[in-house]
Amino acid sequence: MSAYAVYEIEDARRRPAAERAEALVLVRDGFHWGAFVLSGLWLAWGRHWRALAVWVAAVGGGGLLLYATGFGADALCWLWLAAALVVGYEAADLEGERVLSRNGRAIGYVTGESRSDCEAGAVRRLASEIAAEQ
Repeated sequence: MSAYAVYEIEDARRRPAAERAEALVLVRDGFHWGAFVLSGLWLAWGRHWRALAVWVAAVGGGGLLLYATGFGADALCWLWLAAALVVGYEAADLEGERVLSRNGRAIGYVTGESRSDCEAGAVRRLASEIAAEQ
């Protein structure tokens, strides 16, 4: 079962109803392995600058603190693992915030057996919302 948050981007309400489905963005809910494995690069690639600054401060500053207090490389590995887990779990929220920062709006959540099921559910949700607006 997949769950996705549904967002509509860039003042899509001004577009004709037939084109509004193209302005939907689905963000998969849950843990993101790419964000976990490549935390710093993933944050930079996604232009999550504030989160990247916090990550660098936590890993860099925490690493310096651990080094200064005499902890070994094992402690540094645990620190990196903890920071990577946080990024992996918060990746969906960061992506949603990025859409909202570009004048987007949240529509809701959809679930389905696959991404295509979720896309169809998002379009149905949008259609019912458009019908309610008229």
